[in-house]
Amino acid sequence: MPKRLSPSTLHGICLSFIAKNIDHWTGHYEEYHLGQANYLHVLGPFNELNSQLAQDVMNVLIKEQRLSRSCLHLLLFGRALQHLDLSSCNRIVNDEVAGIIASSCKVLHKLDLTNCKRVTSAGFHAIATSLQYLSTLYVTKTNLRSSAAHIIFKNCTELQDVSMKHCQISDQDLMVLCQEVASSKRGTKLKRLDVSYTLVTEMGVRAILKNIPQLQVVDYPSLINCLFDEDIENIESLINSPECYKYKLRSLQCQDFISVSNEMLQAIPTICPQVTQLDLRFAGGFDNSGLCHLAKMHNLKDLQLCCEESEDITFEDGVMPVLIEIGPDLKVLSLQDISGLDPVVICQLCPNLQKLFLLMMKNGKVFNTLGDINNNHPAMTELVELDFWCRNGDDSLSEEALSFILSRSVNVESIGLIRVDSFTTNVLQTILRHNKFTCLKRLSLHECHCMTEDGLSDLLLSSYNQLQFVKLINCLQITRRNYEGWERVAKRDNLNIKIDWK
Repeated sequence: MPKRLSPSTLHGICLSFIAKNIDHWTGHYEEYHLGQANYLHVLGPFNELNSQLAQDVMNVLIKEQRLSRSCLHLLLFGRALQHLDLSSCNRIVNDEVAGIIASSCKVLHKLDLTNCKRVTSAGFHAIATSLQYLSTLYVTKTNLRSSAAHIIFKNCTELQDVSMKHCQISDQDLMVLCQEVASSKRGTKLKRLDVSYTLVTEMGVRAILKNIPQLQVVDYPSLINCLFDEDIENIESLINSPECYKYKLRSLQCQDFISVSNEMLQAIPTICPQVTQLDLRFAGGFDNSGLCHLAKMHNLKDLQLCCEESEDITFEDGVMPVLIEIGPDLKVLSLQDISGLDPVVICQLCPNLQKLFLLMMKNGKVFNTLGDINNNHPAMTELVELDFWCRNGDDSLSEEALSFILSRSVNVESIGLIRVDSFTTNVLQTILRHNKFTCLKRLSLHECHCMTEDGLSDLLLSSYNQLQFVKLINCLQITRRNYEGWERVAKRDNLNIKIDWK
């Protein structure tokens, strides 16, 4: 049964009281001083709070959508905050707030201004010239433009993680960054840069990759294409060349649909030997022979792959040879619409997975069983998140295969099943005899029409699991009456669980 709600801590009660009565604490400043002048120091009601308490108060106000301009001003003045996330406060964050951050939060390490479009170049200038310890800066979907980007690149020499996604920056701005890195004696500590969905082209990304060799993550839709010069014709000669450039990238992701050839996949293990995450869900143009080259990526921990209808990729001849070589090292695996996908073989070849997502959505693509199911196979003790998606009417995911995986997912915390007809009451009862789901916190069932109220009650009202959230969408045998019955039990027993039924 889900855990019972514990009594609120004194710390939490105090924070809740302050948030509930915030107008009492900020009313005088808002009425007589807000917007009247630019203050260097303010004697306010929160001056006795240390930086961590001020951060806690701000987090509660943001969560409850009670944070106002006056409250933000008073909490920021004179603070030694190290982390500040204002991404959900775009209506009140402007150049004035940016100026207070710059003058008061001198030791700030992480600043998130995502969606704060009221901050102009003047605000970014104040931040860039004052916050010398800033290591993480997120300005996604802001009005950051070339002039502000130049100031940031020139002054924020400690930056390691920068996101400028959906901003008005171009190749010329990245050239300024390259020049700053080349002329600076200290170089740059930049490890992650997000310039996706900007005016930056592949030429600008190539320049960044060449001039900042320590970059580990570059978020750009066609990053894989940027690894190869436009005029290169023979990729094999590139691989065999003693002057072959090796990147230190840890992540390769395709964010838009792009064409990746077999030759490119052949080159990736050589030119990007340190890659731990490879996302090819939006890539096409390769087949089984190209995919098999991924078996050489011995540092790979996260593999995500999707096969379109036109692509000739199968599980047995394309994916399985890769899993045979690197399966034990994988922590995250996502496979979508791969013909002949066998979940049982995946669990046998990838025993250390932490997250597994298997999706079969395209017509003509079905699950398969390649061999006998060995019920003596050891449990997948590392698996914490598991998702299965099927098409309407698809019964290719057998009850035996589903039972095999769920019975061995002894430490799973989140399960999501969409249109899985093999998830029946009998199957669940069989699974519960082998696995009590003692760590389960989240369960989502979408159009699982073979699950009944009796079967689900065995899981929801079990005395073993730690369920906190259950989502039930369009499961035909689960009625509103069932939902209201579970809600009454949760309320009666003071259980810490939320049930969402539609």
